[in-house]
Amino acid sequence: MELERPEVFSDSSGKGFADFIRTLPVAVFRETLDGRIVYCNKALAEMFGFESSAEVLDHPMPLFYRNAEDRGLLLRAAMKSGRVVDAPLSLKRRDGRPIWCRLTASAFVDEEGALVHLDGVLRVLPGKLKTGGPELRQSTEDSPAG
Repeated sequence: MELERPEVFSDSSGKGFADFIRTLPVAVFRETLDGRIVYCNKALAEMFGFESSAEVLDHPMPLFYRNAEDRGLLLRAAMKSGRVVDAPLSLKRRDGRPIWCRLTASAFVDEEGALVHLDGVLRVLPGKLKTGGPELRQSTEDSPAG
């Protein structure tokens, strides 16, 4: 199957691509600079302990960071290089339980170069991962330019 062909996602309802994203088994989201989650799929909702994507939209993304500084590091790295690739991240579910993830995200900027939103994918890692501090800083500093 060639993903470059648009007809792969077309169907009579025109929702083929949206259904594809909604049902992916990895967490997909769009977050504004101020932390508002404006889109997420079911996998992100489940990762954070919610029943539906709609429930997540009422909670800002910074609420799910275990270390508030990590979000600032990621935003700066994304703005500097246009993206962050496979960055280690320690988040938390709505009940406070920790989640260890890898984040890949692209930054979208306006005509003045100001960050408008991030589109990202989170993968939950099995077991424990050292996150934050030097490891996160090193990962975001080494993120390739987009």
